[in-house]
Amino acid sequence: MIASHSRTIQQLTLKMLARERFAYVNFPRSALIAISDPNGEESSKEFNDLIAKSFNINHKNYMKGIPSAFVNSNHSENELDSLKIDVNQRYYSSTTLENYFNNNQQAFTSFVDFYIRNTPYVVVTFHDRKIITRVLGTPLEVIHVPYNDFYNKIDFTMESLSKFTDKVDTVILDCPLLSTGLAGRIWNELNFSIIDLGKVISFAKSRFNSGTKQNERANQR
Repeated sequence: MIASHSRTIQQLTLKMLARERFAYVNFPRSALIAISDPNGEESSKEFNDLIAKSFNINHKNYMKGIPSAFVNSNHSENELDSLKIDVNQRYYSSTTLENYFNNNQQAFTSFVDFYIRNTPYVVVTFHDRKIITRVLGTPLEVIHVPYNDFYNKIDFTMESLSKFTDKVDTVILDCPLLSTGLAGRIWNELNFSIIDLGKVISFAKSRFNSGTKQNERANQR
């Protein structure tokens, strides 16, 4: 039901090479729960409805990633149905890019260098431009969204993205959970491809900060 990391990255790169519009969107467990309980207290019903609309898109180039923990899990069909997971549909791993970043840095760097670094793209992120540039290269624009207020920034983000309609082909999302609400609107309202990085930039920031602290300690010896 859920493709492996290798199958997921293979399908993603094939779609990127095909020069057709595509999307790779990650739906973490929290997003799936929000869909199954739209009146839940974790986020607003309006935002949960946006997640549902993103998840309900069915297009051959729209790749939906869900947690690999669902593979060979003990979830009953009723439980999966409550999370809106169709056991007959093909899903992809939501953590593939994170996995390559953490466990196969060479493969991740090759992916970025070949498919992203030298192409025009815009990033929507919770992080600052410095860390984005360090991992991905130089985007045409970095649209920063405050993590503690992202529910109220959907329209602002869409308006900001619309300014690049004729300038870039791809939007890179570095905003877990927000990305699940944004993806459907981007797909339906703007002519962009979508790559959802999941928590890659967060992992990168932690790694770089850890390396900086180690260097500081070494210099103090």
